[in-house]
Amino acid sequence: MIKKIQISSGMWKFAEKVMKTWGLKQWGGIKDPEEVLFFGMYSDNDYEVFRHFNGKKAIFWAGSDITQMLAKPDRIRVMKLFPETQHFTDTKPEGDELKSIGLNVTVAPSFLEDVNDFPVCYKPSKTPHIYLSGHPNREEEYGFDLCKKIAKDLPEFTFHFYGVEGESYDNIIYHGWVENEQFNKEIRDYQCGLRPNEHDGFSEIVIKSILLGQYAISYIPYGSGVWDFKTESDLRILLRHLQKPPASERPNIEGREAWISKLNCFPWTEK
Repeated sequence: MIKKIQISSGMWKFAEKVMKTWGLKQWGGIKDPEEVLFFGMYSDNDYEVFRHFNGKKAIFWAGSDITQMLAKPDRIRVMKLFPETQHFTDTKPEGDELKSIGLNVTVAPSFLEDVNDFPVCYKPSKTPHIYLSGHPNREEEYGFDLCKKIAKDLPEFTFHFYGVEGESYDNIIYHGWVENEQFNKEIRDYQCGLRPNEHDGFSEIVIKSILLGQYAISYIPYGSGVWDFKTESDLRILLRHLQKPPASERPNIEGREAWISKLNCFPWTEK
């Protein structure tokens, strides 16, 4: 039974949340004989520690670490040295990538906050508010550029950009970086969390939107109440659906109930 976790330096901002939510304690290193979960595989050191630990181990992949691993044959080789390792990831596309090199994969979504902090508070609106989050210098990847283009033709919609500084104009509002508590409070008044990323882990934008009873939209097909798109035209159509039934009449209760039952269903967690 996994009781310890080794957190990649690239994931330390999630350390407190992940240990609290998953009920795990920090692993003591190679001399600690207990079974360990590696959370994120970003650095060369992550692979060195993983390779030299002879005890039982598993990996929870965070998202972009999969892309990095697949681009480096030496890292793939390390993974294949330990075929008994159980690999966990949030989404089916990520799971398929790991399976493509013969790894033993379980797909299970994670959420590192208390679902009780996200009650249904959806407010139908004919002038929907859409929110998305990203990182500086990666606006195209996170859909900011796409939304700027679409916003010109949807003046009754308001698009909220978090995580990046910018000058607000027309129906585009830049919020920059805000504390998580403030973000969670502000999005309660919106109608849709949008995640246009083509490669992604299990997005907090998506799950928070669903838990609040909203109608989330994602490029990655999650199913269970999350609308997905592949083209700009598809996205425009889905945004318009926010102004029509059922979104114009009631919260997305079915999607919320479906996802609550799926979150954090791991061997090391107690439901």
